[in-house]
Amino acid sequence: MNLENLTTLGLIALMVVGFYFLIIRPTRNRQKEQARTLESATVGARVMTASGVIGTVAEVGDRQARIEIAPGVIVTVVKQAIVQVLPDGDGDEFTDVPAVEDPAAEPAGPESIPPASDPVNDQDTGGAKPPADR
Repeated sequence: MNLENLTTLGLIALMVVGFYFLIIRPTRNRQKEQARTLESATVGARVMTASGVIGTVAEVGDRQARIEIAPGVIVTVVKQAIVQVLPDGDGDEFTDVPAVEDPAAEPAGPESIPPASDPVNDQDTGGAKPPADR
């Protein structure tokens, strides 16, 4: 083998090693980190999903998890959507939750809606009569 062939082989080997360290190794590390995150997402843990929803894990299955995002509001997500398990001391930023008005207290029926004005009959016609219906 001459020097040119050795140089070519060396460059190819260098590219393979570079590809491993730039692409494959970081991907494996991310996969291991995601697996550790999913293992620590047990019932009662506060988690954040990929869409930014924060809640408490209510139930964990093989492929899905149920997260309580508000009292009595549970959503089902795929486990891969859980991107972060929040520390225990990490409380909500918003502690002063406003009280929700009881929608059953005031019925929203037709009697509570003011009548709309009729734009055709409310127009100023300048004394002319509107055209008769055909």
